[in-house]
Amino acid sequence: MISSPLQDLRRRRGMAWSVFWKLETVWRSQSLNLETKLRLFDSLVLSVMLYGAESWPISTQMNQLMNSFATSAYHIMTGVKCLYKVRNTTVLTPVSRNELIHTVGLYDRQLRFLGHMLRNTHSPHASTYALYQPTHGTTRRGRPRLNYVDYIERLTGMKTNELVEVSQDREAWRELEVTCVDLQPPD
Repeated sequence: MISSPLQDLRRRRGMAWSVFWKLETVWRSQSLNLETKLRLFDSLVLSVMLYGAESWPISTQMNQLMNSFATSAYHIMTGVKCLYKVRNTTVLTPVSRNELIHTVGLYDRQLRFLGHMLRNTHSPHASTYALYQPTHGTTRRGRPRLNYVDYIERLTGMKTNELVEVSQDREAWRELEVTCVDLQPPD
């Protein structure tokens, strides 16, 4: 689903729900503690949903889709029914988690992957492909879609030529990763 990260997220979210419901007896089990359920959830379900997420420009809508998936799953794991009209903060407290995007460190993963692509010496055009921005075609009316290059520029606050320079120094790139971890998604 290279044409639309939102469609890819929705497809991956559906796949993650199918994995989640196959393990329904595990999630509703009273004999397993919550920590074990969360570790299983991270390794079995979130890995399916976040496969390839390093290349997604995360919009506010995508962030909401990811967070709603996680909080719905936490509702089921903790036994809190949606009919109780409980706030998400009270569901996130027993599982001791924040928003999903911060829990899995998605910004950090994206920047690590981009740095790897920009430093790739095996393919001389890897940095060109990583920061490719098509210039052909016409634009539609309205607000333009958030593309990957603009997303990375907003996330880091740097232009593409600066990113290529900084990526060659691993220590400087790691410092950039650390500064961008606690940000809100660019919209």
